[in-house]
Amino acid sequence: MTTKTKIEPADVSSIAREAYIFMYPAVENYRTLYEGTQVDKTLKFNELVHARQLSAPNDTWVVAPNNDTLYSKCFLDLRKGPAIFSVPAVTDKRYYSIQVVDGYTYNAAIWGSRTTGSDPGKFLIGGPTWDGKVPRNISNWVKTESSFVFFLIRTGVSGPDDLPNAWKVQNQYKLQTSSPPLPDFIPVDSSKLKKPEFFSYANYFTQFFQQVPSEKKYYEKFARIGVIPGQPFDTSTMDPDFLKAVQEGIGEGDKIIEENKDLGAIQKNSWNASVNPPPFGTRAAMEAAYHIATKQYIIRAAAARKGLYGLDPAEAYYPFTIVDINGDTYSGANGQQYTLFFSADKVPPVQSFWSITMYHADDLFLVDNSIDRYSIGDRTAGLKWGEDRSLMLYIQKDSPGKDKESNWLPAPDGTFVLYARLYGPTKEALEGPYFPPPVNKVLV
Repeated sequence: MTTKTKIEPADVSSIAREAYIFMYPAVENYRTLYEGTQVDKTLKFNELVHARQLSAPNDTWVVAPNNDTLYSKCFLDLRKGPAIFSVPAVTDKRYYSIQVVDGYTYNAAIWGSRTTGSDPGKFLIGGPTWDGKVPRNISNWVKTESSFVFFLIRTGVSGPDDLPNAWKVQNQYKLQTSSPPLPDFIPVDSSKLKKPEFFSYANYFTQFFQQVPSEKKYYEKFARIGVIPGQPFDTSTMDPDFLKAVQEGIGEGDKIIEENKDLGAIQKNSWNASVNPPPFGTRAAMEAAYHIATKQYIIRAAAARKGLYGLDPAEAYYPFTIVDINGDTYSGANGQQYTLFFSADKVPPVQSFWSITMYHADDLFLVDNSIDRYSIGDRTAGLKWGEDRSLMLYIQKDSPGKDKESNWLPAPDGTFVLYARLYGPTKEALEGPYFPPPVNKVLV
């Protein structure tokens, strides 16, 4: 690498560490874009891809997928003009949300049944270069900071019998866009995402971003080591000592991200919750919540690693648990069993619905099982409640018996974690915040 002034290795490492954390969500976003649209073809530009079945163990496009809603998704290319999305009247009290995620993974907008109601509507999404007038028939609109944005609609499903009704709603979603020729995307080599080549992906993708004034100082600092939007980061031409220092900085940054994967969560009953400050949200909300910018960037990166495209807490609140009340890792091996008991006053307080989802601990993908049940919640068919509206759930690999299978969440023959999802959490749930009761190990 050629620079006008020599940079000491310690300075290179420090800048690389900060740039890696800052750029990590953008690069993860770009990896999803590239692999989804150019490799496995599960995503398209400016054309919705509708999931017609709820997520299952073979769905690995994102970690910790929900098993509650049907996804309709695409990447929007807004370089030549805005997109307009139309929704029908959703008259059956069905939950749905429209999420617009910018390049850095901020939620630029969330619309839907909670925020904008269930009447028909038209929503406009403009890119950073768009300066047109908003048509009169537009219900809501947003101008994003990046020309490529992830567009995700969640349509609620109450079980297999409800799928045809959800499909009818999906079929009435309409997306109008301009579709210019796509750029020549640079291929992503996953083996290089923790190496200096990481910054080649950062440089490429951020050329499509608008730089906000508050971040000018960071871009100026990153430019000292060649992290410049739209410019090549060609490691084959760089000095070995420089690359060594960059690698050290990446390693340090990656360790910091890993150390913050709890997203600043607080804990109770061995459940972890991140509400205030939030792990996901608009830029304005995140900047207001984190008074130290560097901490906000760390949490933003850790959230991207833990699971891209999370909703704002007001839309969906995600308590999770990775160890039991004794600090032991959850495992379904060797016949281990657990119970989760909700007294009537401890059932998740929601305006929409709630669920508990089972994931493998190592990759956060859903767990294959004999009854094809990957989550359980208040909409689970046949769920048995106590006479006092209490609820007992059974968590284990094998059936707890026919009389209890209605309340069984199957576990793997190995380690697992549990995520609770509260869609439309009540004000009290967020202000508390609410924690589910402890998961109890059954002595066998």
